[in-house]
Amino acid sequence: MRPSAKCLRLACLVLLLAIGLAVTLSASAAQMVFSFDRQEQMIFVGRSTELVLNRANGAEDLPVTWTSGNPRCATVDENGVVTGVSYGEAIVTAKINDGTRDYTARIYLEVRVPVTEITVNNDNLSIYSPDDPWLAGLL
Repeated sequence: MRPSAKCLRLACLVLLLAIGLAVTLSASAAQMVFSFDRQEQMIFVGRSTELVLNRANGAEDLPVTWTSGNPRCATVDENGVVTGVSYGEAIVTAKINDGTRDYTARIYLEVRVPVTEITVNNDNLSIYSPDDPWLAGLL
């Protein structure tokens, strides 16, 4: 038994309406945006920097909980300001909750010790002429 053309048109109309409804529902329930502006950050011991979070679609006003996975290396305060404590690596985590689920963002931190002094040994010091073609390419 073949379906009639009228029946096929009705089935197609119902299908199109269902697809349109599904697209409308998914568009209105936009996913929250909650992520760092980068995947990794380098800071120096004794220095601080504020981490930047991308927040949209309802995540803007939710309170953030900050934690450092290695506070002996880097600490983070309640505003997302990280401070390098000692040489090493740490992962800083930012977490929000919208009442139904947790959203988590992580950033890898590399903490380095800044160079504070350079000593030159005059016995092995080489001085190049500004006319040297190797040096000219660097200037």
